[in-house]
Amino acid sequence: MAERKAAVPASDRIEVRIGVNLGEVIVEGDDRYGEGVNIATRLEQVAEPGSVYVSEKVAREVERSSGSVRSTSRISPSPSLSIG
Repeated sequence: MAERKAAVPASDRIEVRIGVNLGEVIVEGDDRYGEGVNIATRLEQVAEPGSVYVSEKVAREVERSSGSVRSTSRISPSPSLSIG
């Protein structure tokens, strides 16, 4: 991914920020809301472009599955982690 990104001029790059959380999501028509959405939105807002921030709940699940997670910062009410 880094090689592909390097080959694209900075003015043409699309860098996304992603926040991921495990929690209740309520679906009503086209609307999605609840704790799961609220915390994921907060994480997305503070994530750096090109990064994925996950809540502590997600990090625990990833670690249980033998994945790798590195801590980047803390956000109330849920610590923020980045998949590394």
